[in-house]
Amino acid sequence: QYSSSTAIATFDWHRWLREYLPMLQARSKWLDVKRNLQPGDLVLVNSTDTERFLAKAIVKQVYYDQDGRDRTVRLKTATQEVERDKKRMFVGRSRQFEGSRYDKSTW
Repeated sequence: QYSSSTAIATFDWHRWLREYLPMLQARSKWLDVKRNLQPGDLVLVNSTDTERFLAKAIVKQVYYDQDGRDRTVRLKTATQEVERDKKRMFVGRSRQFEGSRYDKSTW
């Protein structure tokens, strides 16, 4: 019973990653200019070392390339600070559109 429920959960997780999550990532490369990430933005981090888990993180610092586009960011998760490529995360709510800052009680 445990192995069958684990198999179902893994199947659902991979299906969710394959079908729903790509809709959250913008794919229109050069046609539509998007806003750069800013410190305080909430993102979901896609980590390859953890199965069935997306960590919430807040952007602490943004690193830009020669074109002025954000490529790499320093993130603060619940347990650590890490640097990640923008391709490995999904943008959640923006500080620009929220009335208040995020506090640790939401973690």
